[in-house]
Amino acid sequence: NTSLTGISPSITTVAGLGRPTLVLPANTATGVSLAPIVSWNAVSGATSCQLQVSTTAGFSSTLVDQSGITGTSYALSGLLNSTTYYWRVRASGAIGTSNWSDVWSFTTVGVPPVAITLAGSAIASTSATLNATVDPKGLSTGVVFEYGLTTSYVSQVNAVGSPYVGTIPLSVSANVSGLTQSTTYHYRV
Repeated sequence: NTSLTGISPSITTVAGLGRPTLVLPANTATGVSLAPIVSWNAVSGATSCQLQVSTTAGFSSTLVDQSGITGTSYALSGLLNSTTYYWRVRASGAIGTSNWSDVWSFTTVGVPPVAITLAGSAIASTSATLNATVDPKGLSTGVVFEYGLTTSYVSQVNAVGSPYVGTIPLSVSANVSGLTQSTTYHYRV
């Protein structure tokens, strides 16, 4: 007659996957390219990751929702200037799927200023006024005219009133003197 006593059933839980730690671009980075590579640290036991990118912190809609990423980075493309993007990653493996990483954000580069060189004016025997139109696109924009006897442009002069800030095109100019009489000069802004 055999009886078993003192045996009780037991279970052992399995540790879940850790959350990925985001690396680049740094959280709240600005001036990020329009085609950045986002990266994160590897998670032990993970076989792939899912990346989400959105223009809303709550990810109510996503621009990127890519799963099955087997590395620790992903190349984004087609982003817009002066836009804040939010991103997060989670890992998957044989033991399940991790929680999402912290949400990080970055802001892409602004629209670059536009400068158009115009014809010179007030041309005299040894002086002239160099002219251009500049649209700062809302950025503080320093304006420098380069000039010289060739397109090597060995001399520089700041535009009057530089730097400029604004969202509409502005007429800018710089006065140059000490020029050689009857000589052709090249310039650009």
